[in-house]
Amino acid sequence: MELTMQYAEGEAEDLPADDEEITTGYMGDCVSIIVAWDVNDGRYANMRGFHGSGAFGNINLDSLFSGVPLTRETRVFICMGSLSRSNQYEHQRIEGESWRWAGAGVEWPYGPSTNVRVDRFGLVSFV
Repeated sequence: MELTMQYAEGEAEDLPADDEEITTGYMGDCVSIIVAWDVNDGRYANMRGFHGSGAFGNINLDSLFSGVPLTRETRVFICMGSLSRSNQYEHQRIEGESWRWAGAGVEWPYGPSTNVRVDRFGLVSFV
């Protein structure tokens, strides 16, 4: 499933049970967050993501984290486009909201591409 780029009034997208991965879609100055929880035999039963158009402030964090248990098994992938990655203000905004995922494992996957793919095993690749 590829996330739909949207603004803060949008809703986070749940990965369908018959799909194996979430792809952020191309990001320039966008920020996407993918959350994975309920691990069984190393595989995440639940995944949800949000592709914030143009900035971290366009991610509906309430929708993204609704009902997600924030435990050590829960993983939060913060994916930044090439423009947002170098923006210190964006990093500060994200750090300021980090209380929302306190207790979960957090990753910041940076790669050669700004289109990030996360599968049900929590493996990150770049499209």
